[in-house]
Amino acid sequence: MKILVIATSSQLLNSSIFKAFMHSGEHQIVQLDNIENLSGLLKNDHYDFIVSEYIFDVIDIWRISNYINSDQMKSYACPLYLLTDTCDLDIPVTMAKECLINLISLDDFLNLLEKLSTNSDEAGIDFALNPQTKITLLIIEDDDDAAYFNYHALKGIYDVDLATDGECGYQKWLEKRHDLVLLDFMLPGMKGDKVLLKMMEVDKNQPVIVMTAFDHPDRNMDLILYGASDYVTKPVDIKKLKKLCNDVLKRASLFYQMDFIAKKQGLISRIIQDLEDALDDEDIDNARYLARKIKRHYSSFMVAESDH
Repeated sequence: MKILVIATSSQLLNSSIFKAFMHSGEHQIVQLDNIENLSGLLKNDHYDFIVSEYIFDVIDIWRISNYINSDQMKSYACPLYLLTDTCDLDIPVTMAKECLINLISLDDFLNLLEKLSTNSDEAGIDFALNPQTKITLLIIEDDDDAAYFNYHALKGIYDVDLATDGECGYQKWLEKRHDLVLLDFMLPGMKGDKVLLKMMEVDKNQPVIVMTAFDHPDRNMDLILYGASDYVTKPVDIKKLKKLCNDVLKRASLFYQMDFIAKKQGLISRIIQDLEDALDDEDIDNARYLARKIKRHYSSFMVAESDH
């Protein structure tokens, strides 16, 4: 197995597991030293997957993914993983999937290297080679016929999970944080509107389509005020539902991007404030470190804005 590493993280590079893997004869890690060499490395050799930090040489993961999956490079492309520990902000999973980026923590990556070294846990190894990038969908529906119909109509497009009541559905969503939720309004136990409100408390951008038997526009529009992305009345027209799911996911992706950029702006503002404090205290070493940090984040921020 051959892995391309795009990272300067000392926590990764100084790891005993990483060093041992690099010197093993059966597998190989190639470390990128300059972003300009990426094209040559991909064209001249085959890699099973790529692991990258969030920013490398002021180029962020979004630009790296765009480059790897461009028309000119797609024949050399392989799964791309982002080390989430190297990013100061949480990366929205929906954004990552849309950009063909898989998320992995440093600990999980090191555990994977250890398993590869001992040829154990084939499931974990297969996951690294064949990451799951299919959009996840949770259907919360207590009517067996409706659930069965929607499941089989959508399973070819999405990775679908089912729940038959509000509490079970909410717990499944908490565990997996699905990209899209189809939520029945009338559920046993916890009603659909309560499930919706609880989801919004955790993630205000979570895409949710409410399915309701009530054809009352004013009442149904209230669901959108509560946080629903849209609603559909029963009986569901599957062709319209597929289009609605696609439209809602596109809107959600835009919301996640806007939210991420706003958080990035906030992060840069905080670093600038820290820099001003360091200059006031005449802490030159810290000021230089913060100035380099601002340069890296600002460069990647400008790339992200131009791309999105």
